[in-house]
Parts: sequence; C-alpha cells; structure tokens
Amino acid sequence: LYGNYRVHSGNWVVSVENELFLNQRTDRNILIDTQERRSYLANYEYDPLELSRLNIALRNGDWEMRAGRMWSPFGRYYSQLWTNQFLDAPFIRTEAIRFRETGLMGRWDPGPWIVEDGIFNGHTGRDTNSSKALVARIGAEKQHWALGCSVKAHDGSGSEDQKTYSNHAGIDAMVTQGKWRLSSEVIYDQYGLRRATFDPLEIYWEKSIYFRDLNFAYSEPITGVGYYVAVDYEGQAWLVSLSYGQFFPKTIGDPRHDRTQHRGIVKVARSIGNHVQAYSVVMIENEGYIAQVGLPRRGTVVLAGLQFNF
Repeated sequence: LYGNYRVHSGNWVVSVENELFLNQRTDRNILIDTQERRSYLANYEYDPLELSRLNIALRNGDWEMRAGRMWSPFGRYYSQLWTNQFLDAPFIRTEAIRFRETGLMGRWDPGPWIVEDGIFNGHTGRDTNSSKALVARIGAEKQHWALGCSVKAHDGSGSEDQKTYSNHAGIDAMVTQGKWRLSSEVIYDQYGLRRATFDPLEIYWEKSIYFRDLNFAYSEPITGVGYYVAVDYEGQAWLVSLSYGQFFPKTIGDPRHDRTQHRGIVKVARSIGNHVQAYSVVMIENEGYIAQVGLPRRGTVVLAGLQFNF
C-alpha cells in the first residue's frame, strides 16, 4: 500500500511518502531441529504489517532534505521487483547493498547532476543507535542515461560484541534506447564479523545463507568484488528482464564461503487489461556444494503470481 502526499507553498514543497507491505507469515517448526537451522530463524520473521517506507521531505529549488525510512541512495536498480523481501534481485543487491535505509539524507540536483549523502542506521532496521552509516552518491542523470559513484561506510551493526562490517564502494550506469534498457553495477565490498569471539551459530538477526557472517581476522573485514548486468524490455503488454552477475570473495580458508557466486535471473510479465499483471521469475545460481546442515545447495528459485493495481 503506497501513498505520497505533497503540499506546495511558494518555492517550498513538503511531501510525505508511505509504503506498507502486507506479508504472509511463515511456519517456523521446520527450522528448530538443529542449532544451525535455529540460527536462521530471523530470516523468516516476516511481520504481517511491514513498514517499507515512511519519510518526510522538504524541498526548495535544487535542494532537498529527507528524514525517515527511504530508498537507499547507494547506486541505482532499475528492474522490476516482484517480492516484498526483494529476493528477486542480483547477488550484490540482496547480500550487500540495502534497498532501504533509515536516517537523514540531503540531496542537491542542479541540471543533470545529483549529489546525495546522509547518515543512516545502516542495516535492516533492527540495529541500535550505537551503529551509524554514511552513504553518499554523486552522479549525472538524463532521460536516457545515468552514471554514478557511491560509497557506504558503516561502523558496524548491533552491540559491541556483534559488530559486522558493511562497507562498499560502487559504480552504476544505465542507458535506454526505445523500449530497451541496459543497466549495470559494480561494487567493492567489505563484510564479515569484526571479532572471532562471537559464534555465528548464535546470530539472532538476519543471517546470510552464503556464509558472509564469518570472521577472517580481528578488526579485519572480508573483501570481495561483485557485478551484474541487466537488460530490460518494457512494451505495452510485455515486460521482460534478464540479468547475470558474479561475486568474487576473498579466500579465507572456508570452502563454503570461498567460491565465486553466480546468479542469473529471468523475469517475464504480461499485462491483462489495465489493472492486472501476471508474472513469473526464474533465478538460477550455484548448486551442488555442501551448505547448511551438511546438505547440498539447491540453486533454483521459481516464482509466479498476479499483481493488481488500483
């Protein structure tokens, strides 16, 4: 449920943006038979009413200040998302770059130039006020192209014994031609636990299924480089999206972590009249290697559904 209310007064514009997700909660009883499964419980804690965005903005000319929960200014993602959990996105988007940030952001956009920077909580909305992140992007955008550079510096999430790194720098680009759009992002990423004294099996916040919640050395993050390339076609009745990306992690001696991650995504949607879309998504990534609870990873996700617009 989305709403945006604006008030104009002279050169000033005040707007309030709200987005509320309605979620179906999942059954948890299959996740409690081993300690490793229990450590992933937070991944399935979907609130029936989830506040996706709620922010207020004050704008005058080329300047804007925004406070609350909002889209992250880091990079740009142009393809359609079909899930409230944003899981149908490239690897660097679901595992490193956050789609939402909570805090205070300033924006300056004279002509084609855009400069955005802010201070945010830096994680998924569950961290404490002891943790803050600086996020900034500078770029240029026109109707048919965009180019930008972004950076995020995060001092960690959670209390002192649970600090995790979430720092990255990236470049994003987009170009359109008629009904076609080509876009891409590349990032350098720092992640992992700050200290080896915290057992990953005791993690009670959302946990990566790709073993990114590990410690390499005291106060030394794990590093990696990732990218994706996406091609979108948006016609009057059809929407088709293809993307492929990889992530190259630093070798730390854990075979569950030390592998290049591949992810390809195909999305197809068909409009039925003016208010209904039928969609399907197929996502394929690495599989066959030993993952959680000693079982081999399955690497295929299939989604299908209907979207109603009123």
